[in-house]
Amino acid sequence: MSAERLTVQQALDKFAEYEWYDNHKTEVIQSCHRKGYHHLIGPFGTPLAMRVGDAAKFGSCWHAGLAGYYERHNAQLVYEKRLVRSALRYNQEWQKQFAIANAQLQNRYKIARGMQQLLLYFDHFRNEDEFFEVIDSEVGFIYLVRPRPAELLFKPFIYVGTLDRVLRRQTMRDVVVGETKTCSGDPAMRLKEMRLDRQTQGYFKMLQSMDIDRVGGVVLDAAQITATKITNDVFCRDFVQLKDLDGEQWRLETIEIVEQWRHLRERARLFTGDNQRVLAVFDKRTKECTHYGLCPFYDMCLYGVTADTLAGHSPNLWHPLKENAEVITDAS
Repeated sequence: MSAERLTVQQALDKFAEYEWYDNHKTEVIQSCHRKGYHHLIGPFGTPLAMRVGDAAKFGSCWHAGLAGYYERHNAQLVYEKRLVRSALRYNQEWQKQFAIANAQLQNRYKIARGMQQLLLYFDHFRNEDEFFEVIDSEVGFIYLVRPRPAELLFKPFIYVGTLDRVLRRQTMRDVVVGETKTCSGDPAMRLKEMRLDRQTQGYFKMLQSMDIDRVGGVVLDAAQITATKITNDVFCRDFVQLKDLDGEQWRLETIEIVEQWRHLRERARLFTGDNQRVLAVFDKRTKECTHYGLCPFYDMCLYGVTADTLAGHSPNLWHPLKENAEVITDAS
């Protein structure tokens, strides 16, 4: 395998010809084809952004705080200074996400409560973290997926994302990914989900692609974000040891998800001009309508695409490559 570091512009130029996917895109496609249609294609050919709820915004704040604490250079500082760096990053992101005063904002997402829980998290794992050396944090990657010899042909595409942390376990002398998820429910159950999550396998595959010897697996964290609870059982951590076969399985599954989505798009083109037939291609999966709150496209499915149901929706202009300061590519 080969890997190279690129600037944002170099990455955009080098991979401009390829269709891109990331964990969010594949999750949307898998969860509901109709949601995928509205979000990735759009009723009039313009993909629609998904409204981001307070929980997701707060998750971004938390990850900013984690990045400030685990950033490679900050990791060499004394504990108290690392907490300051974390607080600065967290505060900066919180102001960005919740800049407009919101009287309805739940207490669990308020700035002081979030910082309090971050401090509890760092204190909870302080001794354990001594056994990990921070190699890097917020590591962006591009993975070029293309047919191998003897594989069925498909159009190559790129898979893009960011690793929370890359760590070396001092006891085993291997390299692992560190990944943290916030949740509102039982963190132990969230950890069970994460063990089987495709994202976990994908991150392992990405780390293998970076010319790193002795890749061990993924260290998973789940942090329960609550309004008042302050106990040790709101944080859970586990290590998932993975094998080459797990990374290969992720690659094959990703190819199948992308190829199935492409097939749906091609079939929909056959019915261009017949909106009812186009929508029929992208079937609804109604159990997803309220799975994580109300789906942002619920009204469109209920009442159809009208001026009223389109109101409040903006174009989906986000591109992951523009968010990464540094990208690692693998073209195997």
